[in-house]
Amino acid sequence: MKDGDAYRLSLKFLNVGGILRHDEPLYEAAKPNVDELAAETGELATLATHERGLAVVLHRAKGENAVDIDTHVGSQVTLHNSALGKATLAHLPDERIEGILDHRGLPAITENTITDRAELFDELDRTAARGHAFDDEENWRGLRCIGAPILTEAGAVVGAISLSVPKNRIDSDEDREAYVSQIKNVANLIELRLTYS
Repeated sequence: MKDGDAYRLSLKFLNVGGILRHDEPLYEAAKPNVDELAAETGELATLATHERGLAVVLHRAKGENAVDIDTHVGSQVTLHNSALGKATLAHLPDERIEGILDHRGLPAITENTITDRAELFDELDRTAARGHAFDDEENWRGLRCIGAPILTEAGAVVGAISLSVPKNRIDSDEDREAYVSQIKNVANLIELRLTYS
């Protein structure tokens, strides 16, 4: 659409995006649970899938105390420095991870971003073992995120959910474990809905 001397996308693309999202089984299965997670915790809950080596945001829900970050539905997020991404990567084969890293690299977003391949693989091993991922100010200063994968019955990762929490609200092991428990419970509910609906 022409706007003066410049061209811009028409708002009709919002309709196309909405149709695509509603045709996505993960979105349909997860949206109510992601909304509930945000309401219960008061934080920002995000649902993403992965495509071409990036996490793609399918849904965001803001709780009462949520901090607003620069992501929106359709945003693409690098995998190596986000809880969503690390929860996803931890369930991909090593050769697929290597291919993603070869293509996308390990750019430093903050001083806490993991930029060493061996260090990232160690973190992914820990993530897979515990069943959830952490992003400790690796994407945004002052923000910690916890992510959990969403797996099929066969164990393939189809997406991930995360909570984004200001670091002052998650500065103890007890705080962290409470959030971990909530997010893993929600991931399990989503997996059940994907399997049986």
